[in-house]
Amino acid sequence: MPSTAYYTDESIEEVSRRILEECGRYRKHHPIRLREDRFALLIVDMQKHYVEPGGRAFIPSSVPVVGRIAALARRSSDCGAPVIATRHTNTDANAGMMSVWWPSILTPDDPSSEIVDELLEVSDVVVEKHRYNAFEGSVLEEVLEDSEVSQLIVSGVMTNLCCDSTTRAGFDLGYECYFLVDGTAAYTEELHRSSVTGLSYGYAVPVLTAEVAAMMDLRE
Repeated sequence: MPSTAYYTDESIEEVSRRILEECGRYRKHHPIRLREDRFALLIVDMQKHYVEPGGRAFIPSSVPVVGRIAALARRSSDCGAPVIATRHTNTDANAGMMSVWWPSILTPDDPSSEIVDELLEVSDVVVEKHRYNAFEGSVLEEVLEDSEVSQLIVSGVMTNLCCDSTTRAGFDLGYECYFLVDGTAAYTEELHRSSVTGLSYGYAVPVLTAEVAAMMDLRE
């Protein structure tokens, strides 16, 4: 798919705020209240395959997102909140429709399946997944239950696939979800914006990383 770098180091602040404003009429306006020992930062599939130039599925707009997620991860850890990364891979045995829909699968032995170093370093646990929805067939829910988490801050790639489907599943499982507008990325701004807008209507509160970081000190 043709991709565009709608997020760059220079544009991400302005563009993400514009997207947030555009979906404002759908946004739930209850205050962000991160409850102490009840929230987790979820980093979805920030793997070299998607994030590093040269990767087969490189998403240009993911590059400026990395630093923002890393900073928020460190802030979350300071608050005692778990930072959970997911890693998507498939084999011929478990790919299912993934191998029908896409021309190739990302296998566990592919070096580009590894999470980018900057985010692996700030993650407490890595959850292996094989579907868009990170809860499906994984131990993610068990990890969250062990930490007594009830709130999810969702970041990663792709906005319109794994981040979107994971957020919807999290909502249905009873998690209060916050979706990072400048902490997620897709191939095009259209795909990114449409997912943020749809989630805003019924599944998650769209937020900026700076907004969440500022509120962490006000958690209950």
